[in-house]
Amino acid sequence: MWTIKSAIQSNFSFSNDYDFSSLLFLDERIKRINISSNSLVDSSKLEITFSTNNENIPTSMESLNTASEIVNIFINFLSFITGESIKLVEPISLLFNTPGTNNFTNIIIGESYVSPKEITLHTINSNDKIAFTPKIHKVLYLLQQGLDETSLYYGLQYLITATEIISSNYQSSEIAKRICKKCGYEEKIQPSMREKFIAFLISTNLFNMDSAKDAWKARNEMTHSVVINNQQRLYELGFLKNNIYKALIVGIKKELQIEDSKLPSENKENIFSDKGILAINYTTN
Repeated sequence: MWTIKSAIQSNFSFSNDYDFSSLLFLDERIKRINISSNSLVDSSKLEITFSTNNENIPTSMESLNTASEIVNIFINFLSFITGESIKLVEPISLLFNTPGTNNFTNIIIGESYVSPKEITLHTINSNDKIAFTPKIHKVLYLLQQGLDETSLYYGLQYLITATEIISSNYQSSEIAKRICKKCGYEEKIQPSMREKFIAFLISTNLFNMDSAKDAWKARNEMTHSVVINNQQRLYELGFLKNNIYKALIVGIKKELQIEDSKLPSENKENIFSDKGILAINYTTN
């Protein structure tokens, strides 16, 4: 059994006799939900106990994704029924009890996830006034949401959507053509969104044709709600998220015509990795 521990904050209170077991239908893995205070105004401790078919201790990446997914299911539904925004105000930690034993593993998100980092900002080099169009504002919003999201799946979805917007006006050197089989008339046609997306990623020199196509495949998996629970695929998406992020930085700089400026965001190593996760094993009497 797993127990997720965190804290949430919002602008509403529960009635004193509210029964959280009425929300167990949200996911068959959830066995118990507990919130320490009926008021979320000053934040309240959240505990969700769940079980999986895997009786072994999962890897830290799998654990973090499962916990983030279950917490998101809960707070998103809570937001739906209350009409209020709900925020996680503490990093997630996980307590795992090996079935039938007194052996526990406590997985804690380490300091690299929550501690502030010192960043040196330099003057942005721009010959003209930077044009912050509605398109760029939307891309920057999605980028920020992608960085803030703890779930690999949802974070990558934000970044891929931002990439679609950036690549929507990308002019590929290859012109698509349609030729009539009967008369031989040749018609030039606009490249599809898929072709623009792939061509943009390749232009950043961070992707080749195969990896760019895989990024589009991931986009389709998320758009059509394909459930991704394969461990190998999760690792692949972790690397993809890093490269999509880097490609976005390249695209945004080009859009704003500040290619000559050096930004701290370009030196960011990994926006999703196992770093910063601490697992502590212990046994109770």
